[in-house]
Amino acid sequence: MPDTILQSKNRFTWSLLAFQGGYINVGGLLSIHLFVSHVTGFSAHLAVEIVKQDYLRSLYFLFVPIFFLAGAFLSSLFTEVRRKRNDSPVYIHILLFLALLFTALSLLGHFHY
Repeated sequence: MPDTILQSKNRFTWSLLAFQGGYINVGGLLSIHLFVSHVTGFSAHLAVEIVKQDYLRSLYFLFVPIFFLAGAFLSSLFTEVRRKRNDSPVYIHILLFLALLFTALSLLGHFHY
């Protein structure tokens, strides 16, 4: 399997994933004025908000790592189901879903939702 991951046909997918990481950072910065890429930073933000007794904002910082893990779980589930059937994984469906999701979230953030 490592041989197929590093094939040149997958380089476009890896490029899209790198772009997606930057897109998430910029979208988070523009929407909520925080960088959103580091899960460990969110645990520190969570602790600070609990100490400040801002429980609604602390829920936000609690949900970020939970959604990160849920997204990792669902992505691996979609790819592993195909591999169990001896089909090669198709990553474009996950990437398109994420692109639509991030676009919707960006628009919601832009309009202050």
